[in-house]
Amino acid sequence: MNEYKLKDANLFLKNGEYAKALEIYEGLKLDAFYDKLINLNIRKCKSKLENIGPESSSRIIDDTFKGFGIIKNNPLISIIIVSYNSRADLVQLFPTISSQTYQNVEIILLENGEENNEDLCRQFFQRYKYLSADNIGFAEGNNYCYENSSGEFIALVNPDTRLEEGFLQEMIDCIRLDESAAVVAPKIYFYEKYISVTIECDIDEDFSVDISNFIECLKYKKFFVRAGFATGNTIKSDKGLIKLDVPHPSNYSVIDIGFLSFNDFTKVKVTIGYQWNIQILKNDENLKFNFDANTYGSARYIVNNAGSGVDPNGKLFDRGFGEYEDGKYLSKVYLSAFCGCAALIRRAALINRKIFREEFFAYYEDSELSWWIQKNGYKILYCPTAVVYHRHSESTEENSPLWNTLVNRSFLIYNYFTESIENTPFLEFEYQENLISPLILSRLRKYDDNIKKGLIKNNKRMQLCIYDSYFYSMGGGEKHALDIASLFQDSHEVYLASEVDFDIDNLAKYFGIDISKCKKIISTRIDVAFTGKFDVFVNSTFHSNLISVAKKSYYVVSFPHKHVTEDVKNSYTFLHNSEFTSGWAKKFWGIHNSSIIYPLIGYSTHPDYLNGSKKNKQMISVGRLTSEGHCKNHHLIIKAYKLAVNSGCLSGDWRLLIFGSCDLNNKIAYDYYKMLTQISEGYNISININLSRNDLNDAYANSFIYIHAAGLGVDKEEPEKHEHFGITPHEAMRHGCMPIVYEIGGPADQIINLHHSDKFDSVESLSDSIFKASLQFENSSLICEEVKAFAKNRESETERRVLKLVSEVIAN
Repeated sequence: MNEYKLKDANLFLKNGEYAKALEIYEGLKLDAFYDKLINLNIRKCKSKLENIGPESSSRIIDDTFKGFGIIKNNPLISIIIVSYNSRADLVQLFPTISSQTYQNVEIILLENGEENNEDLCRQFFQRYKYLSADNIGFAEGNNYCYENSSGEFIALVNPDTRLEEGFLQEMIDCIRLDESAAVVAPKIYFYEKYISVTIECDIDEDFSVDISNFIECLKYKKFFVRAGFATGNTIKSDKGLIKLDVPHPSNYSVIDIGFLSFNDFTKVKVTIGYQWNIQILKNDENLKFNFDANTYGSARYIVNNAGSGVDPNGKLFDRGFGEYEDGKYLSKVYLSAFCGCAALIRRAALINRKIFREEFFAYYEDSELSWWIQKNGYKILYCPTAVVYHRHSESTEENSPLWNTLVNRSFLIYNYFTESIENTPFLEFEYQENLISPLILSRLRKYDDNIKKGLIKNNKRMQLCIYDSYFYSMGGGEKHALDIASLFQDSHEVYLASEVDFDIDNLAKYFGIDISKCKKIISTRIDVAFTGKFDVFVNSTFHSNLISVAKKSYYVVSFPHKHVTEDVKNSYTFLHNSEFTSGWAKKFWGIHNSSIIYPLIGYSTHPDYLNGSKKNKQMISVGRLTSEGHCKNHHLIIKAYKLAVNSGCLSGDWRLLIFGSCDLNNKIAYDYYKMLTQISEGYNISININLSRNDLNDAYANSFIYIHAAGLGVDKEEPEKHEHFGITPHEAMRHGCMPIVYEIGGPADQIINLHHSDKFDSVESLSDSIFKASLQFENSSLICEEVKAFAKNRESETERRVLKLVSEVIAN
């Protein structure tokens, strides 16, 4: 546990987050193993913080891109596949995805045609989303999948491919320590192994062969003419020589090849791989191609794309296209461009745009994205050990009328986007209407009109980021931040960012919050440049000194830290969680732009769990079981309860319930839990850990008294160690529990105007408060209704403030 904390502290120190680093280091100081290192770093932090002053506001804020940060976790990868009636290909692809060594994936399949392939998804995958559309194009199809994906990384995979089992693992490992790369491009081979075939004649005149019969035998029908001249499937020799690279047939066989010469008898040498034979042919005889195990042994894969490049004239090309692998493409390099057939893309690189511009429909969309990536200072990394096999251009039949139309049109658009001078008009593509379906033609013309009118749909919705280094802790501050996220996920593209990995589904389930449309970004480099990617940036990280340069910035304050800089104060509107927090912020920071937003967002829509149920002689305290950090002091509550019982003031039929989460793998938490269990023996006390929200709601509903003792025993001059708001006292009140809380902190502020409530300042006074509250049990029904109404009024006030905040954000 301490090793992880030390890594976090070192990371904060490296990134200049000195206050956060100092807090962790001081917490680790008691561990003798780290003593010298901790003391050294504490001195570094204090020295840096002492030098922070008002003059910092006059310096230039560096918001240049410095990298995405290294990858310390195994991030979720969303595999995006856009199909157009591709079932025959998907049957080949899906097994290679399900057998990947990297398993933290989700599949997003869009069917752009008429087929229904959801049954294939069910057959091969547990985690998938199946989408369908009426041929919206390859570019927009990928965008549609992207909008429905959750991964930190996006793997583009064409349906007419198959993947080597280490494809994803190699890609993520390749980029893991490379902070500058936005995209990883794999090595793409053509789908089948190829074999060289050479036909030589000693006649004076050239000859021809017709390979139609041979091509008919092949599953994959792409071939290369290295010597000779091709017209369809007829190849004419060049100076008595034809040389081909052809896919090796899957079945070993002898195949007849039509042969035409002008001599009655012709001596022909046929070489297949390393095997050759001499054939004497009459003019009307067929040539024999003999494929067997020996020829297959010399077959090799040919490169389709080893990344893409740009030639001196600005034209894009596939590196290695049509070449056998000869060692030229075995090293990692940075590229000018990548191929959209297969690639791994960081979501963090796409914050300001969709994956592709939808106007392309198909082809050159990957080239434009490559241009944009480099324009923004990011890099494209080639990974030679991640291997894909591709049926090149089989979807639209290369050189067909539709293929030529899409390629030529997209090339025109690519040049317009990447080279056009401001105010230069877009030259619309001339279509041959008889060659394109009416549906596709109407879509292409609509996109053309959008470009001409300047209605380019490059940007997505407004971008909002909520940054919290401690999402993994699932604390009250994190819930407050997630409540804000839930408010904006329908109007904004919402990202949840942290340096430390967390499970977004677990957060949603634990807090009962719908954040299903929010996306996760884990980065070890969340800096000023990162904030500038967003329209709205919300910082909810405790003790953060991160400056924001977003268009609008908010800072959710659980409690103010003393070492805030002027730059930080000037870059945010601060949202304090309570009057207690706001008051101390004014003492520490002076005048600053702020508002109070109670962490009660969404509570007004929660159901009323009481449903008229009768209260029992029961008191409850809720909070995480540990003696670390903000200890809820359950042991002191038990002590006060026992004191009331032992003195005879409280009858033994009054029951005390302790509810809370407890990490049983953490020794400190486990020891605290065992201690509570031991000191409760012989009394009507129940210790309940890690139970469901429904169990907790039932306990609230049946309890008459709620006790909150966080802060008891803490020095009054150390406000950061007191409870800043206290969400569980409010939860208890909305269930009609009469609150008894420690006199200092947010819970005490909550109950200032509540008649039926009490405060205490010691174990003894808490015992007295328990006794006095028990005497009012006969009026529990009336008290319950008063307390519930009080809580709901606070929720209504929160809702009013939140609506004002939402209106302000949307207006900006």
